[in-house]
Amino acid sequence: MAMSELIQQLLKAKNWKDLNDIQKEAVSLGILNGKGNFLVFAPTGSGKTGIAELAIFQELQKGGKAIYAVPSHALVEDKIKDFQYLTALGYKVAEGGSTLSQWKNTDVNVTTFELLYRACLFSKEFIKDVKIVIIDEFHILYDATRGYTLEKLLTTLKDGSARLFCISATFEDKKEVSEWLNAKIAEIPNKLRVVPIDYFKVDLSTKGSISLAESIIQAKNEPCLIFCATKPATKDRAEELSKLLKIKKNDKNTSIEDLKKILNRDDLPELEMCLCDCLEMGVGFHHSDLTAEVREYVANLFMERKIDYLFCTTGLAYGVNFPAKSVFVADLSLYDPEEKRSNPIPTHMFLQMAGRAGRPKFGNKGYCYAVIKKEEDFAQLEEYMSGHLTKAYSHISRDDFFYKAILELIYSLRNTDAEITSFFQNSLFNFQASRQKDLMVPFDLKESIKRRMIALNSAGFIEQMGVQYKLTKFGEITLDYLFSGVSSPELISFIMLNKYVQSKGLQTDFDYIYFLSKQFPDCRISKQPRGKSDEVEAFLQSKGIKDRAHPEYSAYVVYKKWMENVNDVKKDLILIEYFVSDDRIFIFAISPKEKEFQVKTVPIPRQNLRDIIKIICRM
Repeated sequence: MAMSELIQQLLKAKNWKDLNDIQKEAVSLGILNGKGNFLVFAPTGSGKTGIAELAIFQELQKGGKAIYAVPSHALVEDKIKDFQYLTALGYKVAEGGSTLSQWKNTDVNVTTFELLYRACLFSKEFIKDVKIVIIDEFHILYDATRGYTLEKLLTTLKDGSARLFCISATFEDKKEVSEWLNAKIAEIPNKLRVVPIDYFKVDLSTKGSISLAESIIQAKNEPCLIFCATKPATKDRAEELSKLLKIKKNDKNTSIEDLKKILNRDDLPELEMCLCDCLEMGVGFHHSDLTAEVREYVANLFMERKIDYLFCTTGLAYGVNFPAKSVFVADLSLYDPEEKRSNPIPTHMFLQMAGRAGRPKFGNKGYCYAVIKKEEDFAQLEEYMSGHLTKAYSHISRDDFFYKAILELIYSLRNTDAEITSFFQNSLFNFQASRQKDLMVPFDLKESIKRRMIALNSAGFIEQMGVQYKLTKFGEITLDYLFSGVSSPELISFIMLNKYVQSKGLQTDFDYIYFLSKQFPDCRISKQPRGKSDEVEAFLQSKGIKDRAHPEYSAYVVYKKWMENVNDVKKDLILIEYFVSDDRIFIFAISPKEKEFQVKTVPIPRQNLRDIIKIICRM
């Protein structure tokens, strides 16, 4: 099919009049030449997805299959909706699942980096018929956790025959990654952005300055996205803004009934009731403590212009196609739990958040407001505005990630020295490290792998069986938990947990929970000040627990707080959690009618470590 005919068919299918300037530029740079890998760099909101769609459409017309990979589950449904026109043309578009048949019977699979990596890791059959893989939000390579997964995915895909299209708005040292991926570069200048963005400072650093909520109202550029560094901040700031607004925009009772239906509940938890109060005034908040269904509900209200202001966490900076005229970056720093301090947000993240502003339907300009809270923020903002990005480095070099990558390879039966070495030879880690000059200690990939293999063996994760390696029972349990996607604690946490169980056994349920809370960040508990949980206080006193430093005190307080938002309603009991102790399981629940805690015990067989982790650490 001639290129012009292909483009005309896509325009008709998408009901477009013509390609925009950026898409035309990409075509002129060769993205439809049918050969090789491409890195496409174009401004946010410029129509980059349309460039990918041209390449996908071309492969579908030839009878091939395509995969569209995104950083998070939130983006999968968004992209599937974008591809509905392909369904109308007879192509099957679906989310990539866990079975081979789901992938083989679909023309375009939309999936996350994590799911695609695991699929490729376990079987090349998953992508045998795939002709093109689109990696959206390629700049995720900068991010520690998600960038580590993306690097592993790209390392695996390099072994296949599918063409790679990596799409990004921002990146530094494009030449290096193009050499690593053997890809051509199609770079679209920022001046071609469809809707340019104006930047403003909002100085809240001086005493007596107006509040963030007041500055948002004064900007008068709705719809407005407000990015916040923490989940509590999204809720608190949404409440503050909604209290300043005078005109109600939605019916509160309708919102309450909608959420009851979504959650299948007769009564709403405190968090969702607070959300309904905000929605009434045309304000919403969006973070992971809300269920996926509630988040989708809020997002749809924003896209339908039923709310004017949406407070969200930084995760929404990556690719969700929200129609915003303006963006407020309310926090220029993020807390790093590893370093135990706040650090400036990276430049690529700031640019991604700013890039959410400005769409043709809202005029010919977008607006980004950067909130200044302290003197250092002025210099930091200048750095952002310069557009200078630091170089993206491999995150596999971090010990914990390197260890986990080895365990994953062994888990997937790529378990010989040659197979493990081959994987790392293809990685960005090896590409960058082997090109470093004047190293005090010369880089030796095989020695790096060997050293870590010895450490994994000593820790009890792996054992050698002839020329192959295999996971021990402990290693299998650890990988099962890490692959569950609940959280990703460092391997040292599992080592300490294993030692604890072997040395002390399981003594009391709360002793165990207290230990887990110290070792696993996602299970961490903390004490609450007196007066915040009166019911818990009274209950503990009735049980004779007076020591406020006792782990039981912290656990009960935390689970009381969790209980207020729990969704599992079974008959007249709300199930809170299971706790294992020796040969019994403790069921901790509350009766909504009687408003009292109940702890029941049930005899169980001795639990192995895998079941304990899955039960105790279940989120």
